Amino acid sequence: MRELSIIFVLALITLGVFFLSNYISESIGSGNQDESGFKEVTFTVYKGKFCGCCERYVAYLQENGYNVSVVNVERLEDYFERFDIPKDMESCHISSAEGYYFVGHLPLKAIQRFLEEKPDAIGLAMPGMPKGEGAVGEGVVYYISHGEVGVYGKF
Repeated sequence: MRELSIIFVLALITLGVFFLSNYISESIGSGNQDESGFKEVTFTVYKGKFCGCCERYVAYLQENGYNVSVVNVERLEDYFERFDIPKDMESCHISSAEGYYFVGHLPLKAIQRFLEEKPDAIGLAMPGMPKGEGAVGEGVVYYISHGEVGVYGKF
């Protein structure tokens, strides 16, 4: 009888651990979404075929749990023109998500804030190239809004 009691208690503990671990994993989530649902966003990155820094930026997005589709293009200039990106805001790639364009090596913090605000704008830009070998730039981020450019913030 004592052995059955021990087996019963062990079975209850096992079930408790199983249900508790499922509850914790559902509460924490799978890592594909944060509280705002931002990580459900899919980025399309338009870049030159052989650009190594763009590959690092794509990896940066993917390592942070985002879906990324890559489009290698022959003439990136055509896409800047098509998307109405001013010349002085150009960089080595353009990402698009949720109907907006993100030019350059923007930190996710800037993009996430922008997508939460959903402004009446075309997108964000961090023109030029990041310093060093990093995937993400630091400095001033600009908004692009129907022919106008202004400072969005420093990241």
